[in-house]
Amino acid sequence: MKKNTLHRALIFLAVFLFLLAQMPSRSDAFLGLFEKTQAPPPEEPKTITEKVIDDASFKQHTKMYADIPFDDTTLEYEIYLPSDWENLLSDVSGDSSDLNRKILGKVGNYRSPLTGGARSQVSIYAIELEHEIAAKDWLENHILSKGYGPEGKISAPNAKTASVSYVALTGVIPFHVLAKAQVYGTVVILIEMQIPLALKEQLSFLQKKSTNSFKLRSPKDGTIENVKWFTITDAMKFSYPDSWKVAYPDFKDPSRASMQLQNRSSADKIEGLIQFMAVSRQPETNIKKEIGLLRDHITGLYNIDVREMLSTGRAPVYSRFLFSRQESYSIAIGKDGSAEQEIWLAVLGDQDWYIFIYLITPKRINNIYSWGRNTRALQLVLESIK
Repeated sequence: MKKNTLHRALIFLAVFLFLLAQMPSRSDAFLGLFEKTQAPPPEEPKTITEKVIDDASFKQHTKMYADIPFDDTTLEYEIYLPSDWENLLSDVSGDSSDLNRKILGKVGNYRSPLTGGARSQVSIYAIELEHEIAAKDWLENHILSKGYGPEGKISAPNAKTASVSYVALTGVIPFHVLAKAQVYGTVVILIEMQIPLALKEQLSFLQKKSTNSFKLRSPKDGTIENVKWFTITDAMKFSYPDSWKVAYPDFKDPSRASMQLQNRSSADKIEGLIQFMAVSRQPETNIKKEIGLLRDHITGLYNIDVREMLSTGRAPVYSRFLFSRQESYSIAIGKDGSAEQEIWLAVLGDQDWYIFIYLITPKRINNIYSWGRNTRALQLVLESIK
């Protein structure tokens, strides 16, 4: 009995030693419980583009790129980008008259190395403007006409500068685009910098800093359109963009003078009108009575139904006037109320005159470009009144 037990123990030991011999010689490999972890592969060096994360690294890793498109010194520009970017449009020559009022002309194009499987890019465009319009309204109209939706509100510190971001697809890769429009005289410059959407957080500082570094070295100044001047008796003198047409001047009664400016399309359709009415202050006149007469005039002439007030505040006029007010309303015109419009009303008064100016324009949501032209013309008129 003892011999059998000993025999079985020896057989078991032999089998155990045989199996042990088949295992790796390293004792720490047994069951992998004490397996040492592999050292991670060395981190792939970052591109110069990825190194720009703050003001110090922007200064260190970027350089100035500059060009004179079409040999036109008024379009000479500079922009700061990472030093590893390439110029894809090294020769922009020819006549600046090539700039088309309807088609954007590309005057600069720069691209980064592959970063995260995609390339960032900056495109610079120039376009001759035809009408007075604020940069904000031009930019929003441009973005929407391309089929993109603005990401948040458009930033517009003044009438000549605006910026907005949106998401666009290039092939199957989504990009985050920051677009900035700057109006210089008769030209708007559009800078669009796109970065891979997946790297938005990492590259957003560079995107904003580079876009804001763009500038023209010898920009044009002045208005987009030529201006004309008009005088209504001794009540007021003002200027207006020369694409607007004078209509219905009525000076038969010098104490109650009126005229109209019209924004007409190429098909001769009225796309906006500004009405002027100047009333001499007499013992029998007062502002409350005149506003009532104005309300009756507008509602009777255009069959207006006022829907809601949109804005209210001081009119942008200089200190000649003792009081000034500007308000805007959403309205419906016509018996069925189907023609939705906006009316902007300015009421001004000095020692001798009450002046009423109102604009009727398509709603912004229905026609941004016409709305932008109309409201910009009204602002320029009010600012010019002498």
